[in-house]
Amino acid sequence: MNRMTQNFLVVCLFALCIASSCKKTTGSKTTCTSTLYGYTVSMSAMYDTISTCSFGSINPASGLLSAIGSFASSVYTNQGAYNTSDNCYYVFKTYMGYSDSPSPLYKISSSGSITAITTTGTSVFTSPVFNRVTNKLYCITGGKLAQITISGSTFTTSVLATPVHHFMGSLTVDNNTGDMYISSGDTVTYYIEKYTSGSSSTSVVATGTGAWDILGLRYNKNDNMLYAIRENYPASGDDFIKIDPATGTVTVLTSLSLPSGIDREFYSTCIDPCTNHYYISSVANMSHGILKELSMTGTVLATDSTATFIQSLDIN
Repeated sequence: MNRMTQNFLVVCLFALCIASSCKKTTGSKTTCTSTLYGYTVSMSAMYDTISTCSFGSINPASGLLSAIGSFASSVYTNQGAYNTSDNCYYVFKTYMGYSDSPSPLYKISSSGSITAITTTGTSVFTSPVFNRVTNKLYCITGGKLAQITISGSTFTTSVLATPVHHFMGSLTVDNNTGDMYISSGDTVTYYIEKYTSGSSSTSVVATGTGAWDILGLRYNKNDNMLYAIRENYPASGDDFIKIDPATGTVTVLTSLSLPSGIDREFYSTCIDPCTNHYYISSVANMSHGILKELSMTGTVLATDSTATFIQSLDIN
């Protein structure tokens, strides 16, 4: 092979490398988009009243909801779950005062079509979540973790595990692994418990003291950490905290005071993995709603005042 041929081959190889590199760089760029969902209820219908709630997407910048459907419900601590397998939002009808009649499960399509899925018995259901790894819905019923199975217009639940300690109101999913996390507690001691698919029990992965409740526990797939609101007791005030499920380390990111804090009866939270922000919806002095946007370091990025209370936040 003569020198001219060798130089030609070197130039060709170099050109191919440049083209390959450029193509790979361009092809690896992805755009993360998300939509914040929830429903609103009038501030005049907060107590033990079944009223009409408007469901739709929420503009995080303004706190305004674009309604696509409506259903009847009361307002209480609750979660909503967006099912990415059928692109529908699920939420239980809630009753303040813990009604002994079973709650229907509302299924809301992207077009706003509402289906009330019923069940039998007298159990009360709360905290629905969708697990993208198992492709199934889960909830808490009778203080126990259960799987939801829907058949036509009815649903049943199968208990998977009983938390080691008393359930405190939050259930969240690690959609990287399918593991689920529960907040529980006894007196002023709180726990974070982990459930692994296929197991028959939960395990405690973090413990802390000085809290009345752990609210809004959410898993952040960006850093594999848990975030929540710690309602302090006997000290007053709320803290935005980070929990490392691998080590059990709890880090206080910032202290929250009303209207930055939350009402433990009327609130909802979620994490947007695209913006990497934590959202808190609550009420201020029972006169108006608030929507807070926090960074993962605890900085309050925005506060929206809303005429209605936004409930059961979830992200798609």
